[in-house]
Amino acid sequence: MTQAQIICGKTLAAVIDEEVKEAIASLHTSFGKTAKLTVVVVGDDPASAIYVNNKVKRCRKVGIESQKLALDANITLADLTQVIRDLSAEPETHGILLQLPLPNGMNARKILHEIALKRMSMAFTHLISETLWRGHRMH
Repeated sequence: MTQAQIICGKTLAAVIDEEVKEAIASLHTSFGKTAKLTVVVVGDDPASAIYVNNKVKRCRKVGIESQKLALDANITLADLTQVIRDLSAEPETHGILLQLPLPNGMNARKILHEIALKRMSMAFTHLISETLWRGHRMH
């Protein structure tokens, strides 16, 4: 039987941060580019604001450029879709994170499918897997 091991989350996070920082520096040295994450926030959910601010701080800490794109809660589905498509086409944007939940009952799945696969960030692997499994194409 395997015994559980107590770990220190802060220590582990510091180790991971250092590894990511080194990898990002190596990419910069090799390709002359700085990784950039754009976080799209729709509306003003307080919990989302805390989460996004922590992501921005973490990016800064490891050498990733970050951009927070704050959009009005009343944005239309068509306008939000166009914002995502435009970001997906930007060569200087390497990752896109759409902060959930979306307001006004917007269909998050539909918007997430608009993110170019090569720009998909964070924990959307389940979405990618499901999409590919079903034989659908992602942009």
